[in-house]
Amino acid sequence: MVLTGFLGAGKTTLLNRILSGDGGRRYAVIVNEFGEIGIDGDLIVSTEEELIEMNNGCICCSVRGDLVRTLHQLLSRPGAFDCIVIETTGVANPGPVIQTFFIDHVLKARIVLDSVTTVVDAAHIGLHLADTPVAAEQIAFADQIILNKTELVSGAELKAMFWREYIERTAPWQLERFETESRDGKVRCRARLLRDGQPVEFAGEGNGPLAALVHGFGTAGVPRFEITDYSEHALSAGEEAAAIAYIRIKDGNGSRHWGAGVDTNIELASVKAVLSALNRTG
Repeated sequence: MVLTGFLGAGKTTLLNRILSGDGGRRYAVIVNEFGEIGIDGDLIVSTEEELIEMNNGCICCSVRGDLVRTLHQLLSRPGAFDCIVIETTGVANPGPVIQTFFIDHVLKARIVLDSVTTVVDAAHIGLHLADTPVAAEQIAFADQIILNKTELVSGAELKAMFWREYIERTAPWQLERFETESRDGKVRCRARLLRDGQPVEFAGEGNGPLAALVHGFGTAGVPRFEITDYSEHALSAGEEAAAIAYIRIKDGNGSRHWGAGVDTNIELASVKAVLSALNRTG
């Protein structure tokens, strides 16, 4: 797993939870500097210049220059690890780290990149996105997003965070209306969207709202795609609520694209996530 996130997002807290956990799994955690990780001394069995061994079977090592070399050294150690977690720096594009698993034949054969997880600081992500493209790149590479510090923002701010006004104004696909009804065990939908500013209206049906939406896109002549991954989360902040949906689709060429959407309910958040993914198909 590659763990990324902007400075102050909460990666260190998450890494400490992983290293100090006692869930019966052995983790190898690769960090940039030991000084950033406050490891409980009671958990340490032995220390070396670049490696700390924990009494729960986990190890923490720092990378000195060459990530490939560090990974090879981990793989040569006796005993197998259940998971290797690689922390990127807070101001780094995770792309080069991800590429490591595909350019080295030994790593490609022995390690599966299971996840790119990004920790997002809900209270400051708007500033980070405006300040540097790295924050957006870290989110774009993720298949899992951990939204941290949500208690510091309102539901309306959460919505704006993932569905910003400038994206709604400039994205090829935009949502105007989406309605559903259930009848005879099927869900029927009616949608009005904008594509490059032009209205697109259609109806569809399926076993659920997303299936009905995909069917409706097909009737409107949109190139075929399928939803391969989906997750949803309901969040609340005081009296306000927000729903977040994450979607990955596969287009007719076999390419995969992710999308995220936020609204006041799961159904609309899911529709926006699909549009977000379609906007990445080019």
